[in-house]
Amino acid sequence: MLRLAAGILSATALFAAGPELVIVDTDSGLFGDDGAALVMLARNPARVSIQGVVITPGNVWPEQGAEYTFHILDLLGRPGVPLYTGARSPLLHNTAMSREAARRWGPLEYTGAFALDPAEIKTAPGAALTGRKARGGAVEFLISEI
Repeated sequence: MLRLAAGILSATALFAAGPELVIVDTDSGLFGDDGAALVMLARNPARVSIQGVVITPGNVWPEQGAEYTFHILDLLGRPGVPLYTGARSPLLHNTAMSREAARRWGPLEYTGAFALDPAEIKTAPGAALTGRKARGGAVEFLISEI
Protein backbone atom coordinates (compact mmCIF):
# COMPACT_ATOMS: atom_id res chain seq x y z
CA MET A 1 0.00 0.00 0.00
CA LEU A 2 2.88 2.33 0.81
CA ARG A 3 4.36 1.75 -2.67
CA LEU A 4 1.04 2.61 -4.30
CA ALA A 5 0.79 5.85 -2.34
CA ALA A 6 4.40 6.73 -3.22
CA GLY A 7 3.71 6.00 -6.89
CA ILE A 8 0.64 8.22 -6.92
CA LEU A 9 2.53 11.06 -5.23
CA SER A 10 5.43 10.70 -7.67
CA ALA A 11 3.10 10.74 -10.68
CA THR A 12 1.34 13.83 -9.36
CA ALA A 13 4.67 15.61 -8.94
CA LEU A 14 5.65 14.77 -12.51
CA PHE A 15 2.43 16.17 -13.95
CA ALA A 16 2.70 19.30 -11.81
CA ALA A 17 6.24 20.01 -13.05
CA GLY A 18 4.94 22.28 -15.81
CA PRO A 19 5.06 22.16 -19.58
CA GLU A 20 7.80 20.46 -21.56
CA LEU A 21 10.27 22.91 -23.08
CA VAL A 22 10.49 22.34 -26.84
CA ILE A 23 12.56 23.71 -29.72
CA VAL A 24 11.07 23.04 -33.15
CA ASP A 25 13.65 22.28 -35.86
CA THR A 26 12.12 22.57 -39.32
CA ASP A 27 12.74 22.88 -43.05
CA SER A 28 9.16 24.04 -43.21
CA GLY A 29 7.18 24.43 -46.36
CA LEU A 30 3.74 26.01 -46.23
CA PHE A 31 1.87 23.38 -44.26
CA GLY A 32 3.49 19.99 -44.43
CA ASP A 33 4.35 17.63 -41.63
CA ASP A 34 6.46 20.23 -39.83
CA GLY A 35 3.69 22.83 -39.97
CA ALA A 36 1.19 20.30 -38.63
CA ALA A 37 3.55 19.38 -35.78
CA LEU A 38 4.00 23.07 -34.94
CA VAL A 39 0.21 23.54 -34.81
CA MET A 40 -0.20 20.53 -32.51
CA LEU A 41 2.51 21.79 -30.17
CA ALA A 42 1.31 25.41 -30.12
CA ARG A 43 -2.27 24.41 -29.38
CA ASN A 44 -1.27 22.66 -26.17
CA PRO A 45 0.47 25.34 -24.05
CA ALA A 46 -0.40 23.61 -20.78
CA ARG A 47 1.86 20.70 -21.75
CA VAL A 48 4.33 22.28 -24.21
CA SER A 49 6.26 25.55 -24.11
CA ILE A 50 7.83 26.35 -27.49
CA GLN A 51 11.11 28.10 -26.75
CA GLY A 52 11.85 28.85 -30.39
CA VAL A 53 11.77 27.58 -33.95
CA VAL A 54 14.97 26.82 -35.89
CA ILE A 55 14.66 26.92 -39.68
CA THR A 56 17.10 25.28 -42.07
CA PRO A 57 16.96 24.73 -45.84
CA GLY A 58 15.24 21.66 -47.18
CA ASN A 59 11.73 21.96 -48.54
CA VAL A 60 12.26 25.71 -49.00
CA TRP A 61 15.04 28.23 -48.33
CA PRO A 62 15.25 29.52 -44.73
CA GLU A 63 13.70 32.94 -45.42
CA GLN A 64 10.72 31.34 -47.17
CA GLY A 65 10.35 28.84 -44.33
CA ALA A 66 10.40 31.71 -41.85
CA GLU A 67 7.64 33.53 -43.76
CA TYR A 68 5.44 30.44 -43.72
CA THR A 69 6.21 29.75 -40.05
CA PHE A 70 5.44 33.35 -39.06
CA HIS A 71 2.10 32.97 -40.87
CA ILE A 72 1.27 29.75 -39.00
CA LEU A 73 2.21 31.29 -35.65
CA ASP A 74 0.10 34.38 -36.44
CA LEU A 75 -2.91 32.17 -37.22
CA LEU A 76 -2.40 30.45 -33.85
CA GLY A 77 -2.12 33.75 -31.98
CA ARG A 78 1.51 33.01 -31.08
CA PRO A 79 3.48 35.78 -32.88
CA GLY A 80 6.00 36.04 -30.03
CA VAL A 81 7.65 32.66 -30.60
CA PRO A 82 11.20 33.48 -31.78
CA LEU A 83 12.42 32.11 -35.13
CA TYR A 84 16.10 31.50 -35.91
CA THR A 85 17.76 30.58 -39.18
CA GLY A 86 20.69 28.23 -39.39
CA ALA A 87 22.68 27.24 -42.44
CA ARG A 88 22.05 29.34 -45.55
CA SER A 89 22.14 26.28 -47.81
CA PRO A 90 22.26 22.50 -47.41
CA LEU A 91 25.55 21.33 -45.94
CA LEU A 92 26.04 18.33 -48.24
CA HIS A 93 24.13 18.90 -51.47
CA ASN A 94 23.95 21.82 -53.87
CA THR A 95 22.04 22.98 -56.93
CA ALA A 96 24.65 21.60 -59.32
CA MET A 97 24.30 18.13 -57.78
CA SER A 98 20.52 18.33 -58.17
CA ARG A 99 20.85 19.29 -61.84
CA GLU A 100 23.37 16.51 -62.46
CA ALA A 101 21.04 13.93 -60.92
CA ALA A 102 18.22 15.14 -63.17
CA ARG A 103 20.51 14.95 -66.20
CA ARG A 104 21.58 11.39 -65.40
CA TRP A 105 18.28 9.89 -64.31
CA GLY A 106 15.63 12.17 -65.80
CA PRO A 107 13.53 14.88 -64.21
CA LEU A 108 13.44 14.67 -60.46
CA GLU A 109 10.00 14.42 -58.92
CA TYR A 110 10.92 16.68 -56.01
CA THR A 111 13.94 18.94 -55.57
CA GLY A 112 12.88 20.91 -52.49
CA ALA A 113 14.49 24.31 -52.12
CA PHE A 114 16.63 23.76 -55.22
CA ALA A 115 13.53 24.31 -57.38
CA LEU A 116 13.07 27.82 -55.96
CA ASP A 117 14.80 31.18 -56.19
CA PRO A 118 16.41 31.75 -52.75
CA ALA A 119 15.75 35.51 -52.96
CA GLU A 120 12.03 35.21 -53.72
CA ILE A 121 9.66 35.16 -50.76
CA LYS A 122 6.08 34.09 -51.46
CA THR A 123 3.12 34.69 -49.22
CA ALA A 124 0.97 31.94 -47.85
CA PRO A 125 -2.19 31.63 -49.99
CA GLY A 126 -4.66 34.37 -49.11
CA ALA A 127 -2.20 36.16 -46.82
CA ALA A 128 -0.02 39.24 -47.04
CA LEU A 129 3.71 39.13 -46.41
CA THR A 130 4.38 39.35 -42.69
CA GLY A 131 7.39 41.60 -43.27
CA ARG A 132 9.17 39.96 -40.36
CA LYS A 133 12.61 38.40 -40.51
CA ALA A 134 13.89 35.48 -38.49
CA ARG A 135 16.88 36.02 -36.28
CA GLY A 136 20.17 34.43 -37.30
CA GLY A 137 22.26 32.35 -34.95
CA ALA A 138 20.29 29.11 -34.78
CA VAL A 139 23.31 27.13 -33.61
CA GLU A 140 24.04 29.58 -30.80
CA PHE A 141 20.37 29.53 -29.79
CA LEU A 142 20.35 25.72 -29.65
CA ILE A 143 23.53 25.67 -27.57
CA SER A 144 22.21 28.27 -25.13
CA GLU A 145 18.90 26.44 -24.68
CA ILE A 146 20.38 22.99 -24.31
